[in-house]
Amino acid sequence: MSDDDQLSEQGKKALAQLFPRIKAWRERTAAVSSRPAPGSQLARDDRLVHPYQISHAATGALVSAVDHMDALRTLVEDAHVIHARAPLTLLRGSLENASVAVWLMVASNRKERIRRRLRWQWEDEKYGVEAVVPTPTRWPRPRSSPWMRA
Repeated sequence: MSDDDQLSEQGKKALAQLFPRIKAWRERTAAVSSRPAPGSQLARDDRLVHPYQISHAATGALVSAVDHMDALRTLVEDAHVIHARAPLTLLRGSLENASVAVWLMVASNRKERIRRRLRWQWEDEKYGVEAVVPTPTRWPRPRSSPWMRA
């Protein structure tokens, strides 16, 4: 690595403060139950949207956020590797997942929490279907080529 590729002192200090928190969040999310407290508002919400429980979605998103951050920690702290772009991808994955967890849970009423959960499921299903549909090629396929058998 050249000097230009090295992490700045400010970056090193920020990571030194962040990494212990990531370890704490890893332990915390490992102990989290995806079941809300019986009788809670969230438990009632979950019953109404079964099988698309809000608690499962929020917990899954939070675990994914922590997992992405822990992958960054492992890369830098354990493997001593700082890639040019990979940390940004991991940070983005963490931020997006944490944002989903917060977005699902901060709605002020049941109707909005349920709407958000079902909307998120709808979008996930829609993109999942789009991902498996073959993309048509733009160029006509050659009738013969040395790589194709007749």
